[in-house]
Amino acid sequence: MADSVHCIPVGCSLSSDVKKNALFYLLLAILHIGCGTLKESVSHGLTDGVYRYKSADNPKSTVYVQVEETHLELYPASSIKGTFDTTNILVVPMSEEVNDPIGKGLCLSKQGWDLDLITVVFKYRFHTPSLPQQFSSHLNGGLYFGRKWESFRFQNSVNRIGHIKKNVQYKTLDLGFMVGLGSTPMNASVTQNQIQTEYDGLVFQKGIAVFGGVSQFTFGFGLGFDTLLDQNRKVWIYQEKPWIGLMVGINLTE
Repeated sequence: MADSVHCIPVGCSLSSDVKKNALFYLLLAILHIGCGTLKESVSHGLTDGVYRYKSADNPKSTVYVQVEETHLELYPASSIKGTFDTTNILVVPMSEEVNDPIGKGLCLSKQGWDLDLITVVFKYRFHTPSLPQQFSSHLNGGLYFGRKWESFRFQNSVNRIGHIKKNVQYKTLDLGFMVGLGSTPMNASVTQNQIQTEYDGLVFQKGIAVFGGVSQFTFGFGLGFDTLLDQNRKVWIYQEKPWIGLMVGINLTE
C-alpha cells in the first residue's frame, strides 16, 4: 500500500510518480553542477573578497583577492586593521600559457556564513512496528543556514608536449541548520488504521545538515524531524521521528 502513495519500502520497485520526482531532482542536480562548471571556467569558483593566503615559500597571511579575467590580484593586509596595501600587489596569472612559479603550492581559504535554498531529494525513514524502513521522495523546500569553509589550492603541471596546465582544486565543507515545509502521504498504513482517507499532509521539517564538495560537485546529507501540521499528527507514526536525507541546495549568499 505504501508504494501507491510514494513511500517505498527498501528493495521494492519505484512507482511512476516517484520516478518522475526522481527525474526532476536529477535535472535540478545537473543544473546545479552545470552552473558550477560554468563558474569554474571563468574564475575557478573564486570571488572577490578576503582570504587566508599560503604558498610554498610564504606563511599564512590575510589578503584581499580581486578576480580578473586573466589573473588574480592579491593585496596584503596593511598595518591598519581592516585595510589592505594597494601599492603592494601580487599578481597570479590564470592563463595556461604563463609559467607562474607563484602559483605553485598557492592556497587561498576563507570561511563565513552561508544561506541556501534546499530540497531533500530522498528521505530514508527508519522502520516502525507497523511498517519497514521507507524511502520518500515527496516535493519539499526549505532554508539552510550554517558555517562554510572553502579552500582553493593551485597546482601547475606540464603535459608531455610542454603545455602548462593550471589546476585549481576546490573543496568546501558546510555545517548548519535547516527548516522548511514538505508533504507526506497520509493513509491507513502510516496511522495504524486510525484514518481511512488518503491525502498529502503538510509537514514542518527541521534538522541539521552537512554539505561537502570537491571541484564543481557538491552534495549534502541531513538528519531531520517532521511535524505534521493537521489534526492527525497524534496518530501519524513518523511524528517527530528522525530521518536521513540526501539534499541539494542553491546558494543565496554569493
